[in-house]
Amino acid sequence: MPTVENMTQRLASDLVKSQKVGKWGEKNNKLKLKIYPSGEAAWIFRFAGRETVVGQFRSVSLQLAKQEAAA
Repeated sequence: MPTVENMTQRLASDLVKSQKVGKWGEKNNKLKLKIYPSGEAAWIFRFAGRETVVGQFRSVSLQLAKQEAAA
């Protein structure tokens, strides 16, 4: 799984625009940006071995995804 130094909204947008398929996130952070081969993207949170979709990238900002994942 590719990691980034510091996930920002701008970096996430650039990854989605370039269609970099995979799960992108900071090391040791359970919130990831998952980019699908179709070009769609979603924020996912991994907890207890399961992935939960926090929200679609187009409708949920990084800040809101972090808040949802912390809840």
